[in-house]
Amino acid sequence: MLIRRLEPADAAGYQRFRLRGLREHPEAFTSAYEEVLLQPLSTPERRLASPDEKVWGAFEGGTLAGMIGLNHETRRHNRHKATLVGMYVASEFAGCGLGQALIQTVLQE
Repeated sequence: MLIRRLEPADAAGYQRFRLRGLREHPEAFTSAYEEVLLQPLSTPERRLASPDEKVWGAFEGGTLAGMIGLNHETRRHNRHKATLVGMYVASEFAGCGLGQALIQTVLQE
């Protein structure tokens, strides 16, 4: 398993994977599948380039198997705070420790 921060070049794969998560588990996300489906590729590219929104992907054999995001507060008095967002592990990789590994990666950040 390889876990790394996603970059703008990963936007297409990230968007497909995120849409899968939104479709399979809509209750787990604050975004709606239908809204994200209509977004241009530039939207996830901007997200993956943002210094305030970081997203990591877990890859198994080159396949994106899980993701997790970390949104940093931008207001001056809250810059020490961040929120975990958008965690999703594909069902075929459930039970392999990917979720825990993703959380540990973010905690190290």
